[in-house]
Amino acid sequence: MLVTWNDAYTLGYKVVDDGHALIIDAINRLDRATTRAHRDGEVAGLLPLLERHLAQQFNEEESFLRLLGTPNPEEHKAEHDRCLSVLA
Repeated sequence: MLVTWNDAYTLGYKVVDDGHALIIDAINRLDRATTRAHRDGEVAGLLPLLERHLAQQFNEEESFLRLLGTPNPEEHKAEHDRCLSVLA
């Protein structure tokens, strides 16, 4: 397993914590698919899944940060955009 959930990752906001757990699951599934005997199309199918999960999670997280009045939410969004650009 590439990434193991740790309670230290919990922020206490269900929507954010659940989203992070989905992303960790998608990353681990992608890691397993690339390290075992290749099954046609499995990796290619996981990348769009990871991108969708990330995009949804990032949008929800960015909205949440704006609601909380977090300073410089644009910088956080820029980090999300860079991450998504790797998968595009």
